[in-house]
Formats: sequence, structure tokens, C-alpha cells
Amino acid sequence: MEYRLFALLLRLGLAAIGALIAALIFWYTGSVTVVPFFPVGDVYVTTNLVIGAGLGAGLAGWLLGLRLGSAHQFHWAELPVTVGVAMLGALLGQLMLDDLLFTSIDELRTNDAPEVYGAALGATVGALLTPLAVGIWRVAHRQEP
Repeated sequence: MEYRLFALLLRLGLAAIGALIAALIFWYTGSVTVVPFFPVGDVYVTTNLVIGAGLGAGLAGWLLGLRLGSAHQFHWAELPVTVGVAMLGALLGQLMLDDLLFTSIDELRTNDAPEVYGAALGATVGALLTPLAVGIWRVAHRQEP
């Protein structure tokens, strides 16, 4: 049982690093390729931030958190659920974390960085919820981690 929990935590740690990196890469790629073609406004920037960070973190969280070294049955429902929860996490992180965390710490105040930090962190946490739930279920039912 301890080995299974260790393997699950190791897999989720790797998924967290990959999800955060993928969220930032997808957001940056979207801001370089898509945003310049739209009128400048908060709606377009927020949409790009949520879709880019959520899609990147969701794909990386699904691939690294659920699929890496896994022999359990493949379920297509895990991919859209993971990406959807990651996008919801990116939206909530972008809206809430900016006000809660970064306004109280003056050293972290930069122009638009708190929105990116919040969306990337929220997307990463959201992308890990599905692999965490599936992993706990598999460990509790004595399946491979």
C-alpha cells in the first residue's frame, strides 16, 4: 500500500511540474499567435489566458498524471474532464488569486503578472484534481497506482 501511495505522489508531482510548464507555454504561444489579431481588450486577454493555461495544464495533467506508466483501462471521459476542470481552475485562479494573494504583497506586484500567475496556478491545481481522484480510487481498490 505504501508503494502505491508513493508511486501516486511521484506521478502527481511530475504531473504538477509538467502542467505548470505546459500552461505557461500554451499561454505564451496563444498570446504571441492569436491575441495580436484581435482587438485589445480584457475579454480577449482573459479568454486567451484561460484557454491557453487550461488547455496546456489539462493535457499535461492528463498525460502525466493518468497515463504515464498506467495499465488501467483507457477512458475517453478522463481527457475532457481534466481539461475542463483545468480551464475552470484557470478562470478561478485568474479572477480570485489576483485579488487575494498578489494585492497584499507589494514585492510581487508587477503590471500583468498576477493574472498569469493566478491562471497558471489555478490551471495546474485543476489539472491535478482528476488524476488525484482517479489515483486515490485505484489505490483504495488495490489496483495499480
